[in-house]
Amino acid sequence: MPYPFALALVYAHIFFLPGALVLYAIRERGQAFAPILLAIPLSVAINFYLIVLLVATGTLGQPLLLSIIAVELCLFLAVARGVPPIGAGSGADTGAAYLQFLFVAAAAAVFAPSLVAAFGQVFQQNDAVLSWNRWATSWATGQFPTFTMTYPQLVPVTWATVYTAVGEPLEFFARGLGPVFAVLSAVFIMSLGVIRARPAFAVAAAVNIYLTFLFLGTWLDDGYAETATMFMSIAALYPLLLLTPESGDAVVRRAAMVSLFLATAVAHTKQAGVYLLVCHPLAFGLILRELGLWRRNIFTGYLVWFALASSALVLPWYGLKQWQIAQGSERDIASYLVGAGGLHGDMSIYRRLAKGLALLWGTLGSLGSWLIIIGLAAAAFLNVNRWLIVVVICPFILQWAISFNYDTRNLALIIPALSIASVQGYAAVLQYLFAHSGASRWKPRRRLFQPWRPSARPALYATLAVLVFTPLALAPSRATLRDIQLSQMKERGFAGANAVACELSDHGLLAERFLTNNRWLEALPCVSERFDPFYRHTDYHHFSEPAAIFADLNHLEAYLRTRRGDLKQILLVRKATPYAISDSLFAELAEAAAGGHYRMLAAGADYLLVESVQPQDTK
Repeated sequence: MPYPFALALVYAHIFFLPGALVLYAIRERGQAFAPILLAIPLSVAINFYLIVLLVATGTLGQPLLLSIIAVELCLFLAVARGVPPIGAGSGADTGAAYLQFLFVAAAAAVFAPSLVAAFGQVFQQNDAVLSWNRWATSWATGQFPTFTMTYPQLVPVTWATVYTAVGEPLEFFARGLGPVFAVLSAVFIMSLGVIRARPAFAVAAAVNIYLTFLFLGTWLDDGYAETATMFMSIAALYPLLLLTPESGDAVVRRAAMVSLFLATAVAHTKQAGVYLLVCHPLAFGLILRELGLWRRNIFTGYLVWFALASSALVLPWYGLKQWQIAQGSERDIASYLVGAGGLHGDMSIYRRLAKGLALLWGTLGSLGSWLIIIGLAAAAFLNVNRWLIVVVICPFILQWAISFNYDTRNLALIIPALSIASVQGYAAVLQYLFAHSGASRWKPRRRLFQPWRPSARPALYATLAVLVFTPLALAPSRATLRDIQLSQMKERGFAGANAVACELSDHGLLAERFLTNNRWLEALPCVSERFDPFYRHTDYHHFSEPAAIFADLNHLEAYLRTRRGDLKQILLVRKATPYAISDSLFAELAEAAAGGHYRMLAAGADYLLVESVQPQDTK
């Protein structure tokens, strides 16, 4: 199958088809239970659990995956014919439809530079290349990834789905999904304003976009899990935010189940997502009381489902990782980040808290910080989304400030909640002032936002047509993509050393196994199966790696004798962080090569490739 067709199918699968089928299955007999927009996160979550199941059973492959997608497409086309337009007969305003489409276009335009950069380049930054994408390629080959620590795998599994459907790991089509998640986060907030008829959500969506750029910055379009975490968090809160005091018991139950299922997916997106899952029962209970919807039988039934979902869908992964850490086959990233002698050193909890809050204040600026504080205080005082502030936002900020305050991107989980709650506080104040002033009660003559939902068939069929025909019209050949990808891979990391390694490999001059401190070669196809990196033989994680791992040539030769006596070629890169080589060793090896102890195969200002000319067990 031509890869554009496969790409269109797999995107439809990841972002729409399975979720739409689930929404059809749980719909109420009258008006639809929830907007079709929920099909997007549901599909992402369902795809994750599906791929993990296929890998666990050893059945993942391109034919089976495309067959599953074909079945989904056929089922959708069959059921869509019998589904009336969603929201038909509800007095929907077509102006609201155009308003939503206009906002989607505006959000896409704001993120356009990130989208273009992501879809046009391979992964560039260290963790994206050497961790997240390495795990994705393992999943795509039907294997559970190694050395994942406790990092959950929803994002790598999503990329692996694309790789499997296309037939090879073309990184452009995986990297491009990061900014897409950022756009969808703002769209979800905007849709709350449309459905709930509250213009303040439009402002919240704009604030969400601003905070996304402010907190995520350079991480936005280069394969990190933060944008997906942000999107899945608002998706998990979305069904709860749709509830109103008029919601019936059936709607409340469905909202709770969908929200809970998506919360399990958030826990598989980034470790911070576990917090959202753990606090989900408290959040659900508080929103029921806030809206006057409390029913003991509903909450008791929810707790049963919460225990089952957590035990069956989330606990196995984290339990397995903890067992592997205890056995010594995995590393515990949490102990480095928050443990004694780790990232925080011997700082007390109070100093860490102060450091984190200072970073947050400095990132937002004095004006931005006060605006958010006042908005949250107003919302809490006037009981507008108070549950969101008390359960989700404030405790998470404190936890981040104490434990994970090395980067604001770790706040991605609460960016949507922070945007919604702070803006709703100001909206509540304005409404209160108008209601208690001498002027007439504030109420627009005609609501700008109407509870509009797109009709099922025209909008969805048009979406499918765009997904299919746009890639066909614009896609270059597969061979062209391979050439572009390989060229870009050589440029990341240490370009000179990468190019030399590939050139010598192409000419058959590179040994079957050679030692190197350039870990970037792990992700370079021309040599990825040949290199023997230092880090595979060390006992420390790269965060605690010393600045220079060998001080002199004798230590290097002793390392070669004790570790891999069959190694003869050595490729050293002077500043290959995090495995840097001391300048003294670099100079000493060049001297030894000039004296005939080694044969110099290639040299540059920052790299050396030498070959031993005598047995390595002699000095």
